[in-house]
Amino acid sequence: MLLGHNEPVYKNLCETLEKHKKAIVVTFTGGGKSFLASEYLAESGLHALVVCPKRTICSQWAALNQSVDTMTYSAFAKVPLEDLLRYEAVILDEAHHCGSRVWGARAKELTENTAGVVIGLTADSVRWSDGGKDVAQELFDGHIVKGYSLQEAIEQNIVRPFSYVCTIIGFNRMIQERVERLSNGKLDARLRAKAEHLIARLKLDAEAAASVTDVLRQYMPANPKGIVFTDDIAAIEEARGLMNEAFPDMSCYTIHSKQSKEKNEAQLAAFMQAPTACIISVNMLGEGVHVDGVNFIVMLRRTQSPTVYFQQIGRCTKVGSDGEPVIFDIVGNRCTLRMIEVKKAEFLGLSRRDGEKKGGQFVLSSYLEDGLRVLDEIDELLNQWRPWSVEEDEIIRKFYPSEGLETCSRLSNRTKNSVRDRACFLGIARSNYYWKKEEDDILRKYHPKEGTTVCSRLPGRTRNAIKARLATLGIVAPNNRWTKEEDNILQEYYPIEGLAACSRLPGRTRAATQQRAVNLGLTMSSRWTEEEDNILREQYPIEGMAVCSRLPGRSRNSVMQRVFRLNLTVSSRWTKEEDDILRTHYPKEGVAVCSRIPGRTKEATMSRVSHLGIASRRRRWTKGEDDILRKYYPIEGTAVYSRLPGRTRHGIQKRVVALSLHAEEAQATNRLPSGGKRSG
Repeated sequence: MLLGHNEPVYKNLCETLEKHKKAIVVTFTGGGKSFLASEYLAESGLHALVVCPKRTICSQWAALNQSVDTMTYSAFAKVPLEDLLRYEAVILDEAHHCGSRVWGARAKELTENTAGVVIGLTADSVRWSDGGKDVAQELFDGHIVKGYSLQEAIEQNIVRPFSYVCTIIGFNRMIQERVERLSNGKLDARLRAKAEHLIARLKLDAEAAASVTDVLRQYMPANPKGIVFTDDIAAIEEARGLMNEAFPDMSCYTIHSKQSKEKNEAQLAAFMQAPTACIISVNMLGEGVHVDGVNFIVMLRRTQSPTVYFQQIGRCTKVGSDGEPVIFDIVGNRCTLRMIEVKKAEFLGLSRRDGEKKGGQFVLSSYLEDGLRVLDEIDELLNQWRPWSVEEDEIIRKFYPSEGLETCSRLSNRTKNSVRDRACFLGIARSNYYWKKEEDDILRKYHPKEGTTVCSRLPGRTRNAIKARLATLGIVAPNNRWTKEEDNILQEYYPIEGLAACSRLPGRTRAATQQRAVNLGLTMSSRWTEEEDNILREQYPIEGMAVCSRLPGRSRNSVMQRVFRLNLTVSSRWTKEEDDILRTHYPKEGVAVCSRIPGRTKEATMSRVSHLGIASRRRRWTKGEDDILRKYYPIEGTAVYSRLPGRTRHGIQKRVVALSLHAEEAQATNRLPSGGKRSG
């Protein structure tokens, strides 16, 4: 059964396989890749093998399509090639794993020798941990069937938008580590004073920020059910302690490789049946394993891999999920993965402006994110006194002549400046002081158009060195005079957004924006008025964050900070009349019952019915409802929901699968643009 958004992708897949016999489907995590491949196998009637990274994913494939054989990549690498070639089709699930040396060699051998079709499935074909190796090019010759990016899926209402909350856990410990290193270091007075100033700044930021538990409590969705990702198995108990501190009544389950298969299955089953709970994992739930009902993710796993990062996010952004999921990034992954902002910005689509929506997706709040950048500055200062080892000097002698400043990537905790100074000390970089004619020609040709970004064309040259050379050559920078239109944008948005307004000014940096705002006499009107505070005191306890609509010009982040300052909380005092309305009407109407209770939001309503034990009772399908489905679903498809008050389209789709009902092709096509049951 394919949903409407998968129809064009499926058509593209069939056409590509007909021409080339191999294709890789690249679409967002949770977008239905396995359903696309399964549909193709069903229509083609092919005997297929599905290769998966984990046994749990193999089990899910076996449940989805009972006619396929499954095996893990470990077994795939050991099975004789002759046994693999007998299959008419091979599906490589999570195909980015084929970028590894052993599995990749076997996959390449298969694609080059098989007479059948080969289908790859992945959310990202690039293996970032191996220097950007692209599986789509190496194994599938660029025959990519493009689905949807996460941003596109949100913009087209395929999945619900999610809220993204950034903060940092253990920040005080990080500061203390730098204090100890500074006390034991050998910095001169000037560098020591600079480091002490940065540390003092961090301490003030840490004191002003809300605690991690406060952030979790504030932004946790109603009826919370989610996954907590940790660095390793040893960190699971620490994660459990954090969740228990924030939510003492929440059940916490665990799943990891050192538990028995039976215990892992029992823990996962208990989690899936619980109305509200969390399950803690390292990576067993990171990819391929579909867990229904997840509406929040907590990132306690630090990663430098965009693939892992998006897999974690994808656990709560699946098609058909209810409500608005929340992602808690409390280890600074969004800040650490700076490559995402450059290489993956279109895929993720996160707005850099805190609190402002972009395509339905936004960063809800960002606590201490800038703190990580300040820590990097401190580390750069502290690393300047560390003595150079013989091994480091050998690396510089070997690689600096060809790689220049990029050699620092081979030297842990060494900056580009320190690498350049060491190369000069060793007598390696002396020739680099002189500019070549070819380099000067590049500056003359490209700098008037590109400005200092021309440094990307000059490996080994820093921005400061380029500026000095430009002055020597008398090359004038491109015209950066501010236009009247840019000034108008600043005057309109800077008082509200501050430096975030630079995102509205392509080609302008934050520093340039700040200077221009000073020249124009602009300030950010961040002072809260008594009228605004009164609105918060009166409406926030009733409406929660929906109160933002009453405060034009205030972002969700600034409202949240003000709420903390005023010590306001959402009121939990429900009247007996309101509770009676919920008990009477919620089982039939669902969250639509909030229209009967003026002043109560959907989030507050869902939280209350959960507290009353109403939400945890699953409403069984009656014989009368089943009869309506059997009579009208073949004709109307999921439009039959209008005949079943209190039933959702998603619930109806699940029920017709259980009843083995099929919508007629013409009716399904005409009536169900959002997707229905496919016949055949």
